[in-house]
Amino acid sequence: KLRREQARLRGEAPKPVYVEKVDMRSKRMARKAGALVIFVVDASGSMALNRMSSAKGAVMRLLAESYTSRDQ
Repeated sequence: KLRREQARLRGEAPKPVYVEKVDMRSKRMARKAGALVIFVVDASGSMALNRMSSAKGAVMRLLAESYTSRDQ
């Protein structure tokens, strides 16, 4: 209402909406959002030793790839 009244006092034609530069706002993100990764490995007795080392190797490979893609 205030802007409409000021425009009327200046003799300007009324507008349906008054948008000025001070009304515009923008927000820039400082950094990308992170990702949470959870690894679950069965460590029970039925899990053979070589299968456990294979699972650990796969987890380490996935972590290495995620760090590589994160830094790009």
